[in-house]
Amino acid sequence: MLTSSPSDGHLLKSFVVHNATTFKQSIIMPNLKLLITNVVIAIAYQERIDNDLPSNNNITPLIILYVTDNTYPNEIKLTKVETFLV
Repeated sequence: MLTSSPSDGHLLKSFVVHNATTFKQSIIMPNLKLLITNVVIAIAYQERIDNDLPSNNNITPLIILYVTDNTYPNEIKLTKVETFLV
């Protein structure tokens, strides 16, 4: 599901519910004003997704870390610890 909206907030719940009933994994590439450039932001976004998931879901949402010239190598290493980050 692709959107061209500057914010994914209004579609997040329907996207999460649809994917949870259809797939086992879903790569989440949010269209947010605040890019997911570190693990702290990613965890907060994952919590938003978890809040919208149906209780009987079998999906693993995978969140993309947006890498920039300012991304610290440690942030990339943490993606191995936080298994929902890719």
